[in-house]
Amino acid sequence: MSVAVLLVGLFITYGLYHSKHQQELRNAQLEFKQLAIARVRDIEAEFKRSYFQVASIANLFSSSDWVSQAEFTEFVERVFPIFPKGRRISMIAHIHQDALDDYISNLKRNNAFSYADFAVFDHINGQKVMPPSVHNQHYNFIVYGFPTPKINDFYGRNIRPDSPIGPKLHTVLQSQAPYISGISMPIEGIVDKPFFIYIHPFVKKEKNGSTSLAGVIVSSQYVEDVMASQVIQESVDLFSFQIIDNLGNMYRYPENSLQVSTSAKQSATLQSDNNESKSDIAKTKTVVDKTHNPFVFSESLDLVGNRWQLKITPNYQLGKKADEVLLSILLLGSIVSVFSAVFVHLMLSQKYRLESLVASKTAQLSEKNKLLKSAVVKAEKSAQIKAEFLANMSHEIRTPLNGIYGFAQLLRHSKLDSKQSGYVDRMELSAKHLMTVINDILDFSKIESGNLELESRPISIIKIIDFLYASFENAAQEAGIEFTVKLSEIAEPDLLGDEVRLNQILLNLCSNAIKFTHKGRVEVTINMHATQTNSELQEVEFSVKDTGIGMKPESLKNLFQAFTQADTSTTRKFGGTGLGLTISQQLCKLMGGKIIAQSQEGVGSTFTAIVRLKRNTNVVQQDLANKTFNKTFHKTVSVLLIEDNHTALEVLDKSLTKMKAQVTSTLSAKYALQQLKQAQAHFDLILLDWTMSEMDGKAFIQSALALNLARLPKIIVISAYDLNVIQSAAMDLPISAILQKPCLESRLFDVIASTVAIGGAGRKPESDVCSLSGLDILVAEDNEINQLLVKTMLTNQGVNVDVVENGQQCIELLEKKHNYDVILMDIHMPVLDGLEATKIIRQNHNKTIANIPIIALTANVVKEDVETYIANGINAHAAKPIEFSQLKQIIVEQIAQQ
Repeated sequence: MSVAVLLVGLFITYGLYHSKHQQELRNAQLEFKQLAIARVRDIEAEFKRSYFQVASIANLFSSSDWVSQAEFTEFVERVFPIFPKGRRISMIAHIHQDALDDYISNLKRNNAFSYADFAVFDHINGQKVMPPSVHNQHYNFIVYGFPTPKINDFYGRNIRPDSPIGPKLHTVLQSQAPYISGISMPIEGIVDKPFFIYIHPFVKKEKNGSTSLAGVIVSSQYVEDVMASQVIQESVDLFSFQIIDNLGNMYRYPENSLQVSTSAKQSATLQSDNNESKSDIAKTKTVVDKTHNPFVFSESLDLVGNRWQLKITPNYQLGKKADEVLLSILLLGSIVSVFSAVFVHLMLSQKYRLESLVASKTAQLSEKNKLLKSAVVKAEKSAQIKAEFLANMSHEIRTPLNGIYGFAQLLRHSKLDSKQSGYVDRMELSAKHLMTVINDILDFSKIESGNLELESRPISIIKIIDFLYASFENAAQEAGIEFTVKLSEIAEPDLLGDEVRLNQILLNLCSNAIKFTHKGRVEVTINMHATQTNSELQEVEFSVKDTGIGMKPESLKNLFQAFTQADTSTTRKFGGTGLGLTISQQLCKLMGGKIIAQSQEGVGSTFTAIVRLKRNTNVVQQDLANKTFNKTFHKTVSVLLIEDNHTALEVLDKSLTKMKAQVTSTLSAKYALQQLKQAQAHFDLILLDWTMSEMDGKAFIQSALALNLARLPKIIVISAYDLNVIQSAAMDLPISAILQKPCLESRLFDVIASTVAIGGAGRKPESDVCSLSGLDILVAEDNEINQLLVKTMLTNQGVNVDVVENGQQCIELLEKKHNYDVILMDIHMPVLDGLEATKIIRQNHNKTIANIPIIALTANVVKEDVETYIANGINAHAAKPIEFSQLKQIIVEQIAQQ
C-alpha cells in the first residue's frame, strides 16, 4: 500500500510541475501581450499626432486669404516647439496658369531676399529649365519650406508628374485626400535615415461659395522620431519593433534599419537623381531575422488610408520562472509522497467517521435546499404581485392622463391667446413629466426582473440629431444656455437598433445636463467606429458635456444606483425619481456598452453613452421574381443612383441590376451633378438618399435644377429618415415618389415603372406616408372622455368615426356596417372586453369583417400583455396617453399592409 501511495505521489508531483509550468508560461504570454498592446497604442498615437501637426498647417492655408513666409515660419515653430532633426515642411502651391503672375506678385511682397527674384522653373538633370511645364492647366511649385533649405534652386521648383515625388503629389491633387507614403530609404546628402512622407491638400473658398484645391503641405519625417517618446524608449531593452508599410518594407527599431521588399525596390521614390537609388539601397543596412520567436505580437496601424503592420518581439525568454520552480516542486512532491504513505493508515481509520459526517451534512444541505426552493417560490410570487400592481397602477393613471394630455393636444390646435397657450404648454409638460415617472418605475421593474427586451429596427443618426434639437433647443434657449450637436465623420449613418430606448438614454442625459446648467452650454458629440471583433457592429459614442454645477468625486460612486442623486438637497431642488441614470446605464449594457461619467464640481460634467449597433443592410427586402424593365418597357431604364452609405449603395445597385436597369452608382452627390451635366439626356431616373453628408437630397435637387438641363430625369427619394419631414421639405421640388427604407423590392420596381412610364414632375409625390382623410374608423371605448377625445382627433383629420361602448356593440355594428378601414379597440370594457371581441371578429364568416385591421388602444403597456393581444388577432398596439402622430403612423402602416 505504501509503494502504491508513493507512486501516486510521484505521479501527482509530475502533474503539478507540468501544470505550474504551463500556468507560468500563460501568465508570461498574457503580461507580454498587455505590454505590447500598450506600446502599439503609444506608437499609433505618435503617428496621429504627427499627422495632425501637418493637417493643422494645411488648415492655416485653407482658413487664410494669404499666408506670408514669416507667418508660415512662425506657425510651424508654434506647431513644433522642438522641431525634429531631419524633418522638413514644404508648401507646394497649385496655381492655374492664368493666375500665376498675380500669385508671384503676392509672393514677392515677402520680406525675405529669396523671393525678390522668385520664378517658377522645371528642375531637370540638376538644371533650371524655363518656362516651366504645365499639367492640367496648373503649375505645382514649392513656395515655402521649413527649415530654410540649404540647396539652391529650391523655391519655385515646379513638381512635374515625372519627378521623383510627382506621381504621389499628382495622385493627391487628383483625389484631394491626405496621403502617407511608404517607408523610404535614406537619400544621400538629403535624408540620412529611413523616413516617410505626409502629403495633405488644402482648399480655398471662392467668391461664389465653392471651394477649389489651392495646394498641398508636404512633410518628411524620420521613422525613429515616431519611436522617440519616453515610454517607448524605456521599452527598447524589453522589446524589438518592426513596422511594415503597405509596400512590404520592414523598418526595425532600435536598430533603425530598413529592409526593402522586392516589389518596393522598383518604386524607391523621393531620390534626387536617376542612379542614386541603387547606391542608397546598397548603403542601407538590411537586417534578416534568422531567429524564430513564436511570441510575436502583431497589430494593424490605420494611417491616412494606408494599413501598416506593427510587430513586437520580446528580447527576453518567456516562462523562465517555470523552470526555476521545478526543483522545489519535485522536492516538495517527494516529501508529500512519503508522508502520504505514513498517513494512509490514519486516513483509512477515519474513513467511516468522515462518511458519517458527510451523510449528516448531506441531510442538512437537503433541508436547506427545500427552504431555498420555498424562498424562491415566495420571491417569484412577490415579484409577480409587484409587477401586476405596477401594471394596474400604470393603467389606472394612464386612463385619466389620456384625457388630460389628449385634450391639451386638441387645445393647442385651437385659437388661443399667449396666456392660454402658456397654460397648455404647462399642462402638456406636467403630463409628460408624470408619464416619465410612470415609465421609469415600469422600466426599472422590467430591468430588475430581466424582462426588458430591445427591438432591432432601422435607425438614422441624422434623425436622432433632429430629435435632440427638437427636444432641447427651445428648453436650452429658455434656460439661457447654448445647445449644440456635433457629428464626427461616420462610417454608417443607417443602423439597426432600438431607437426608442436610444432616445430614452439621450433624453435622460441631455435633460439632466440642461437641468443642472445655469450658464454656458450643453454640447452633444457623436462618434462612431467599427468594432475590432465584428465589422458588422458599429460602436457609437454619444458624449454629453455641460458647463453646469458638476459633482464631487464621492458623489460619482453612487451615481448609477437606483433612487439616488448627487445628494438629497439636489433631489429636493431639482426633482426626479433618481431612476433615470440607473435605467440608462442598464439600457446601454443591454446594447453592449456602458455610460462613463466624468465631473468636476463648479466646472461641469461629461456623460458618455457607448452602445453597439448593427449596420443596416436591410435597405431592400427581396420579394421580386422575374420582373424586369426590359420586359415592361421593351427598353433599358437608365438610373443614376446616389447614396453615401456604401452598404446601402451596394444593395440598391444589386437590386436595380437584377431588374435589368442600367445603373450608374456613386457615393458623391457632387460627382452625380457632374454626370448629369456631361450626359444630361442619358438618365431616365435619379434614385437618391435624402440625408447625405456631402450634400443632402434637397440641395442636390436644387443644384440639378440650376443646371438648366434640357430634360431633368424623374426623381425618387428612398430614405430611412422621417418621411413627413421629407415631404414638408420637398413641397416645391420635382420629386415623383418618396419611399421608406427598408423597401420591398416589388414596391421599388412598381414605383420606378409607374414613374418612368407616366412621369412624376408636376404632381404630388407618391409616398409611403399618406393622409387619414376619407377613412372609416370604428372606435370601441367605454370611457366617455376618451370617446370624445379620440373622435375629435380623428374627425379633425377628415375621418368618418363611429363610436361604441363595448365589444358586444362593436360586433353588432359590424354586422350592419362592415366597410370600416380600421377598428380602434379598448381592451378593458364592460359586457364584452376588447380581447374577446377581437377573437369573435376574427372568426366571422364574412372575410371582409374578419380581416379588418384592429389596433389595441389601451393604457396597458406591459410587454407580456401586448404580446397576448397580438397572439389573439390584434394587429398593433397604441398606448395611452395617445400621442396622435404615433397613432396616425400606426393606422397608416396597417392600411398600407392591407
